[in-house]
Amino acid sequence: MASNAQPQEIFESYIRQQLEVLQEKREDVSTAADNYIDRVHMDVANWLSGDQVNQTTFEGLSNRIQQAVTFFVTKSVEFAGPLNNVIEDDASQIPLPHACVSNSSQTERTSTSEEFIRKKIGEQVENFSKIMTARFTILEEAVLSLKRTTEQVQEKQENVNKKLEILTKVEAIDTELAKISRKVAQIESKVNHPTILFNACKKLNPSLGCYVDKFDDVSTNFGSHFDQSSGEFTAPLDGFYLISINIFGIPEGSFNIECIQKVKNMQFTFGHSRKLCCVSDNECVTCLVSLTAGDKLVLRLETKVVTPFSFIKIEFSCFMIKN
Repeated sequence: MASNAQPQEIFESYIRQQLEVLQEKREDVSTAADNYIDRVHMDVANWLSGDQVNQTTFEGLSNRIQQAVTFFVTKSVEFAGPLNNVIEDDASQIPLPHACVSNSSQTERTSTSEEFIRKKIGEQVENFSKIMTARFTILEEAVLSLKRTTEQVQEKQENVNKKLEILTKVEAIDTELAKISRKVAQIESKVNHPTILFNACKKLNPSLGCYVDKFDDVSTNFGSHFDQSSGEFTAPLDGFYLISINIFGIPEGSFNIECIQKVKNMQFTFGHSRKLCCVSDNECVTCLVSLTAGDKLVLRLETKVVTPFSFIKIEFSCFMIKN
């Protein structure tokens, strides 16, 4: 009995060793599948969290999955190959002591061994196939989910691009409308500018040369741009202004009255002012001048005699005709 039990133990030990080796290979391939699936999920998450989604990135990820499938198939072949070799090998390769077994017993033992090995191999291959099928199913679901998400993101990206295109056109239209509005405002200001008009009178003793201020009577002052106290008119808008100066009751050749323009934002010196017109004797003079908003007009009296005589009357008026 002892001699019969020894070959059986050796045979079973050999089978267990072979199955352990195959089990380790199966676990290695399964672990590789799990790790790769985790990497695919991480790549998908990182990809979807990015700012841009494009077909090139998706194709790269699909290629990686295809490479993994090829890898798993190769491993499956490597896994199943040794098992088939065990079946096809001669029974003599199984470490059974030939001296302890007769020819008939050896033939029977070989048949039993092959049946046993085939059964174990079938179980292992079926188990491995189920595991790999489950792994590939997960990958296929991940790819399908990725495709759906890609289509949704691309659709949203297209909508955003369309909205940006529309927004760009709207901004261009707004810019053109702003230009048109400015032109319309300019035209309206030229056609319908506010009434700017004043008329002021003053009596004074012409024996003293001075700037004419403190007008006695301001009959008209539309816009309130004429200062009665200082005698200055300040142009509110750029444009053309018609000036009129009248003097009454003076001896011939006794003095002149000049209309002086003070340039805007300049200290009033002779370098920053200019004489627009001059009135002598009993005359009336009008002139058309171009003023910038902020420029000032003032009258200046220049006497030619020192002998006092009666008061004279000065009339100063201005009207904006165009801007």
